[in-house]
Amino acid sequence: MIKVLIVDDEPQVIQLLETLISDLGFAVCYISRPEFLFQILKDEVVALILMDVHMPQIDGITLLKQLKAHPVFQEIPVIMLTSDTREDLLVQCFDNGAADFINKPVQKSVLSSRVKAAVTTREHMLTIRKQNLSLHRINMVSKQLNQKLKTHIGTLEQSNQDKTNLLSVISHDLRGPFTAMSGFSEMLLEELNTQGSSQALQLATMLDHAIKKEYILLEELLAFSKLQIQGVIFSYEPVVLYEVVNQSIQQEQLQLKQQTLRNQVDENMVVSTDISLLKIVLRNLLTNAMKFTPEEGVITVSATKTPTEFQVSVADTGVGIAPENQEYLFNFDVPYHTMGTNHEDGCGLGLSLCNELLKKAQGHLWVESQVGQGATFYFSIPCDEASIPSR
Repeated sequence: MIKVLIVDDEPQVIQLLETLISDLGFAVCYISRPEFLFQILKDEVVALILMDVHMPQIDGITLLKQLKAHPVFQEIPVIMLTSDTREDLLVQCFDNGAADFINKPVQKSVLSSRVKAAVTTREHMLTIRKQNLSLHRINMVSKQLNQKLKTHIGTLEQSNQDKTNLLSVISHDLRGPFTAMSGFSEMLLEELNTQGSSQALQLATMLDHAIKKEYILLEELLAFSKLQIQGVIFSYEPVVLYEVVNQSIQQEQLQLKQQTLRNQVDENMVVSTDISLLKIVLRNLLTNAMKFTPEEGVITVSATKTPTEFQVSVADTGVGIAPENQEYLFNFDVPYHTMGTNHEDGCGLGLSLCNELLKKAQGHLWVESQVGQGATFYFSIPCDEASIPSR
């Protein structure tokens, strides 16, 4: 129930005001000693104060100033009561925050209209404040939800892009080897149908190599698929880099176009790395170098090492890459497409795959090249030297 507080030192006035205000349907509390104002406000929740201007202990103007300076009670509306109608007194009341002014003796109709107006205004202000607070909270929640929505949308868009990239890689990398296997099979059948010769054995060997290489490719693509869907945890272990490079070179030997492939890595260099990642990157860089290096060309693999990372380079004497095309080599969104020296098809997605995997491992991939002067691809991978046992 709405409560009105009366502050007046005259008992007859208090009694009259209490009767009139009660008739309006409001609860009433009162004090005759103004120094107790803040004490009663701590105990009672009031919507309006009726305060006498002239009181012996503390005058109403001074008490009004104290009330309007209080951080908790300053917004309670106050109607001043006095029989003194001097203009300067009215100005003081309003200047110090009074909501209204009623002359004594109090007339019922005037008191009724002004008390109702003050209480109604107070209730409207409280309602507006609650609404503003609710709107502020709604706005804060809306901002948080919008931010979460943007994050989820970004995650979904990245997930869709990753799936698209994966499909592009599969489409690109599986087409070539399957075509080669199909061609070798047809040649093998023709040779065996005409005569059993050593040529048939050579073709069968090449077919076997192509199938094994295809199996390795499938393993790599499955690893990439897991990387995009679940993330990846790299498993670091000490490896002899020279031996891993040699294995990668041997896997490419049957594809050589009378090229020379050199392993210039220090035979004693041991690095701590994820061997699957290392093999994927080496295979793609060697395949790329062979594709764009003509017959009699040379492909060289070298490496250096620091306490925090190792760096591998794959250099070729091939056709080179124009500077304006180098920025597209590692970009899934704008794959770089060109033909090899023997018209091998390719669209650069293998390099993009390597770049993505290396970035996941905090590594880097870059190239240095000029048209007609070959290309050198570099990659670096962080390594934990403390995990390498002494040899």
